Amino acid sequence: MKSAIAIYLSTATSPTVGATANATANATCGLNSGTCTVNATTTVDGNGWVGVDLTGTSGGSTIAALPLDPTNSATYQYAYNGESTNKTFELNCRLESEKYRVEMTTDGGDKNTCSNYTETTCYYEIGTDPGLNL
Repeated sequence: MKSAIAIYLSTATSPTVGATANATANATCGLNSGTCTVNATTTVDGNGWVGVDLTGTSGGSTIAALPLDPTNSATYQYAYNGESTNKTFELNCRLESEKYRVEMTTDGGDKNTCSNYTETTCYYEIGTDPGLNL
């Protein structure tokens, strides 16, 4: 997702970044915006859970549909938030794999306090927002 958004931002004539915090399931979503709007729509036209119109990418969207977390529950879901002025964004999820979940503590984001890997202070964060604190 990060790569698809980055390609869009670098090739679209007038790129825009949606500033609505969305999560694919009812959850706190790990974003600093407080709560997220539940949106499990997978369309890439800016109306899906990622508020970026990827169809504006030069040559068309690099992906056919937005992914959904296989569990997609209050504990495991995907989340997005963007900042339209600076055109930055953040994508969050909780890693289920015991092998990789430690990455949630070292990703450079602000939701890295993990003891059991399912608390509201523990998310894997990626994006272009400085400090990943959207």
